Amino acid sequence: MMNEWLSYLFGAVVAGAAVYAALSKHLVRIVFALLACLLGVAALYVLLMAELIAVAQLIVYIGGVLVVLLFAVLLTQRQDAEKTPHIHNRNPFLGSILSIALLGLLLYGISSLPSLPSTTAYPSLYELSAQLMSKHLLAFEIAGLLLTVALIGALYWIKKATTLPE
Repeated sequence: MMNEWLSYLFGAVVAGAAVYAALSKHLVRIVFALLACLLGVAALYVLLMAELIAVAQLIVYIGGVLVVLLFAVLLTQRQDAEKTPHIHNRNPFLGSILSIALLGLLLYGISSLPSLPSTTAYPSLYELSAQLMSKHLLAFEIAGLLLTVALIGALYWIKKATTLPE
């Protein structure tokens, strides 16, 4: 019962932080809302007894990607931020209708899924890590290489954007 209430609480935190990040106009607040969202997702993983994925969420996304985003935002703040054009929503009614229709479609899809059996045997951490380092080693290395390339590309992009033309 307590696990169910915590799931609702962390789900609300994730949804609220995601909505705030989508609607906010300040980049630093968006990054911190993304932090709250990712922390809520990690907490949901813990509640689902997927501790390894929760730790990976904390290390990779919060410890790596989010810190790079925060530094990128703080180091590249433009001085002419008030001169940027303001984007207006042209048709908020249509956007609301489409969002509600998408929510209904998602809820219908989720409700039509068959329920899972309650006695699911989870692999131990040793078995999971053994499979990750043997059977799925190529996918693991490709994911690491992709993250490295993304970080190098972000650093190159930041360096290119901050250098002044001569």
